[in-house]
Amino acid sequence: MRVLLVYPDFLESKGGTAQHGSYSEGLASLSAVLKSQGHQVALMHLTRPAHEREYLAELASYQPDLVGFNSRTSVFPYVRQYALWTKQYDDIPTVCGGYHATLVPQETLDTPGIDAVCIGEGEHILAGLCRAVEQGEDWSQLPGVWTRCGGQMVRNPVAPLVEDLDTLPLPDFSLFDYRRLAASQMSTALVMLSRGCPYNCAYCCNHGLRKVYPNPARYTRFRSPERSIVYLEQLRTSYPGLRYLNFMDDILPLNREWFSDFISRYRREVGLPFSCRLRANLVDRDVVCALKEAGCYLVHMGVETGDEELRRAVLNRPISQEQLVKAFDTCRDLDMSTLAYNMINLPGETVNSTLSTIRLNARLRPQRMVVSIFYPYPGTDLHRLSWERGWLSGSDYQSDMPLKQPGYGSAQVWFMHRYFKSLVRVYQLLYRLPHPAQRACRGALEAVLCSPLLPRRSLAVAADAIIAVGVGLKRFLMKHFPAFYLRLRDRVVGRVPV
Repeated sequence: MRVLLVYPDFLESKGGTAQHGSYSEGLASLSAVLKSQGHQVALMHLTRPAHEREYLAELASYQPDLVGFNSRTSVFPYVRQYALWTKQYDDIPTVCGGYHATLVPQETLDTPGIDAVCIGEGEHILAGLCRAVEQGEDWSQLPGVWTRCGGQMVRNPVAPLVEDLDTLPLPDFSLFDYRRLAASQMSTALVMLSRGCPYNCAYCCNHGLRKVYPNPARYTRFRSPERSIVYLEQLRTSYPGLRYLNFMDDILPLNREWFSDFISRYRREVGLPFSCRLRANLVDRDVVCALKEAGCYLVHMGVETGDEELRRAVLNRPISQEQLVKAFDTCRDLDMSTLAYNMINLPGETVNSTLSTIRLNARLRPQRMVVSIFYPYPGTDLHRLSWERGWLSGSDYQSDMPLKQPGYGSAQVWFMHRYFKSLVRVYQLLYRLPHPAQRACRGALEAVLCSPLLPRRSLAVAADAIIAVGVGLKRFLMKHFPAFYLRLRDRVVGRVPV
C-alpha cells in the first residue's frame, strides 16, 4: 500500500515563519520498516506552511492509502488544518504520531480529521496499522493506538519500546531530498545512534516519554558500535558530498564502554569531522581527548541558567557552577570549541537571574551561544508547574512567550533575549579590569539594565532589525556561497577546514 508521511518542518517566531528543513531519524526509520514489508512510502516535507491548493495538489499526486502526520508541539496547529484538508480530499485513514501525539494523545485524537493516534515509538505500530488497513481488518485493538470505534473511545496500552536498536533496519536515508536540508547546504548530515536520555530535566520531554512505556528501564539505548559504523557508512554512500557529521544524541559518551569502542572504530573507519552533545558533569579530559582525536571540532553543552537554585530546584538539573566551569575549561585547555545552550524566562526567573546566566557565560567563554525563551511543552514537569501557578497565557502552541509571570515583564524578557550575547561580551571586558574598577562598572551596568527608565521595547525592536539583517546574510551565504560560509564557520569554532 501507499503511505504518505506528512512532516511540517518550519519554525514559528515573532518575526514570522522561518523555513527550516531538517532530517528526521524517526521518519527515516518508519520508512525503512514499512519498505521492508513491501509498502511504498513517500514524504511530504513541508519546510514552510502549505496553502490549501498546494497541499491538496501534492496529496493528489501521491494518491496515498494512508496518511501519517508527524507533529511536534509548535506545528500542531498546522497538523489540525492539514488533517481537515486531507479529509476534504478523500476519506483516507489518517494517523498522527510524534512527541506531541505521545504526550497529549487525547487532544490529538479530539482533532477533527485524525482517525488514530500512535503513542510511543511508531515503527511496529504503523506497520501493524498498514497491514490492517491493507487487508481491511479491524485496527482498533492494536497496541499503542488510540482511536474511536462505534462512537466509543479506544485507548490501547502502549507497546514496549524496541530494546535492541540493532533489530531495526537502517534508516531510509533516501526518504529525504538532501539538497533541501539545511544541514546539507553545509555538507553536514544529522545522525542519531541512540534513543532516550536517563536524566529528568524538568523542561525536557524525555521524563514524560519514559513514563509512557511498560519497560521504562530500557528507555536509553544505543546501536551497537559495529552497527553504528555500518549506519555511518551507509549514510556516506547515500550522500557522497558529506564532509561533516552532527551527532544529535542527547549525550554521545553516556555509556563509557560503548563510547570507547565506538570512538576507536569511528577514528579508524569513518574519520569525518563532527560535533556532538555532552553533559557537563560527565566531561573529563579522557572524553574530550578521545573526541578530539576522532575529529570532533565542537561540543554542545547545556548551561540553561546561571542561577544555581533555579537549575537545581526548578529545572531538576543538579549540575553545579563548578562542574560547568570545569567542563568548559577542560574543553578550552584541549582546544575543543564549545557551544552553550541557555534559556531565559524560566518559572520564577527575574532580570537578576538572567544576569547571572549572562555572567556565567562570560566566565565559561563558549565560542557559540544559543539563547532561547523558555517554552513549557505539554507533558513536562515545568508545564504542569506553570499551569498550576497560572502563568500560561494560552494553549495555541504558537506564542513566542507563553509564560507570563509576575516580576519579569514581556518587554524585559525580549530585551534580555535580544542583548544576551552582547552583554556576555561586555561582561567579558569587565572581567579584565582591576577588581575595584570591575566592581564599580558592573554595578553601574546592572543599575541601568534594571532601571524602569530603560526603553527596553524600543531597544529590542532595534535589535530585531539588526538580527534580521545578520540572519538574512547568513542564509544568503549558506545558500549561494556555502564553501565561503563553511570557512567562516570553521574559523569561529577553531576548525581547520578539510
